Amino acid sequence: MTFAQAAEAHLDDVYGYLAWFTSDRFAAEDLTAATFERALRLWHRFDPARGSVRTWLCQVARTVALDHFRSERRRVRREELAAPPEAIDFQFADKNPVSLVGAPAACQMKFQRPNDGSANAQKLGEQTFLSGDNSNYGAMFANKITVECP
Repeated sequence: MTFAQAAEAHLDDVYGYLAWFTSDRFAAEDLTAATFERALRLWHRFDPARGSVRTWLCQVARTVALDHFRSERRRVRREELAAPPEAIDFQFADKNPVSLVGAPAACQMKFQRPNDGSANAQKLGEQTFLSGDNSNYGAMFANKITVECP
């Protein structure tokens, strides 16, 4: 049997296998073409004593499909790494400065009033002003606004 005869006889079998394997008819068409291209280059390695032409072609198709999926996964990963991080551009509203303008709907703003810090303020001295828990002393007297976006 020549390669042309094998390709003509098993084109539908290979396409059907790839359509099932990928669950995507368009990808199966491209992969079928790639399968027969690779099978043509490997035809000298086909051994009829080891199995049928159909089995051999479906094995080549499986290898082509797996190679495609692996390279696609690597491509997506490269694109994700190369893409700049998404920044959310928002600002405080002019009339109501405690609401967001231009933020995605799922973003939530939390407003926390300052803690007077009186218990800690009494413990502060010149030696302990910038050490340990007191290193962010001014934060006790500032409004804290956080924005959380999924």
